[in-house]
Amino acid sequence: MTHERLDQTRAAVSPGRAIHRLLEEIASLCALARVSEEAAVAILRSGYRQQTISSHADRETLVDLFTASQVLSEWHENARFLTHEGLPSELSVASGGFSALCRAATVDSDASEVLELLLQAGAVNRHGDFVAATRRELIVGDNQSGAVTRAVGMASDLVSTLNHNLTRTVGEPGRFERSVANNRMSLRQMPALLAYLSLHGQSFLEDLDSWMAERTSNAPLATIGVGVYLFVEPSYGGIEQSLPRSPLRQTE
Repeated sequence: MTHERLDQTRAAVSPGRAIHRLLEEIASLCALARVSEEAAVAILRSGYRQQTISSHADRETLVDLFTASQVLSEWHENARFLTHEGLPSELSVASGGFSALCRAATVDSDASEVLELLLQAGAVNRHGDFVAATRRELIVGDNQSGAVTRAVGMASDLVSTLNHNLTRTVGEPGRFERSVANNRMSLRQMPALLAYLSLHGQSFLEDLDSWMAERTSNAPLATIGVGVYLFVEPSYGGIEQSLPRSPLRQTE
């Protein structure tokens, strides 16, 4: 569905309904994060009046997850920690091999804490004194405390990009934001789509990770990232059913 047609559909639904859906999603995240109703309303009221929202959420868990992801990336990119075949080497814990990896990734967290998080996430296996990476990505389980914190962080990242593109000044570059949608797909295709994303989406993110790793700097830093996600939208009372298929929509 094209960006223009999708926007026409949502305009027909009305901005109020779209905002209501967005607030419902945010309310769900607040409930998962155990933010009280009073606190959530107070934050929204403050943001509405001041046009800015200051987050008071505890970001420590999210920082730990980011740190662990950095270590995994370093493990797959730094030639010091790769085999001749280009695969992550097994590292000794006692002799400092894993600690050396953490130092190379320039993370501040204790190496033992990073290793424990990677083990909990199933990203590494341990055999005696040696640890081996089992995958490049860090997948946080639904039952782990970091899952909610990560979800809130991802939602904030996406909303901040949309807000930037909507409020940027003349001449200020927009942030890349694209998505594809098809209103004629059956939910029976979901397993095939998930398999496609697991292969091609993961490969795309790994290529980006390598590109960004080659451009790390000691200059003033910012956290810059790209996300790939799947979404499923409800049918708007048959309005979408009358629209033809089209592959790309974009906002920038």
